[in-house]
Amino acid sequence: MMRKSVHGVTLVELLVVIIVIGILFAVVTPGIRSGGDITDDASVQAALINAGQAQERYALKYNTYYRNGSPENLEAFGLGETPNVSFSFVSADASTYCMQAHHSSDPGSLFSLVPGENVLGVPCSAR
Repeated sequence: MMRKSVHGVTLVELLVVIIVIGILFAVVTPGIRSGGDITDDASVQAALINAGQAQERYALKYNTYYRNGSPENLEAFGLGETPNVSFSFVSADASTYCMQAHHSSDPGSLFSLVPGENVLGVPCSAR
């Protein structure tokens, strides 16, 4: 008499597969969550570049950089509205300026821009 052999999955093999899936999930999940931070930072940087271009246009017309009031006054010079991004003009005179901005989702993460330089992830006081 021949015995039939039964093939199946043991409990230990099933547990090993579940543990491996759990480890993979733990490794991948933080990268997925931080994707929003990356897009928020990119929107702040793009908004600062746009504001810098508006500053340059203002300076061409008035021979000084814009320094008073709210950033909305630069709309006539091409400053577009960026949702959830707040600007502040820290300093400005006839030859230079420093603007900083942050996203509403992370007010502590400041980016700044001065003429002729790249946007940096630091406040104006650290430049």
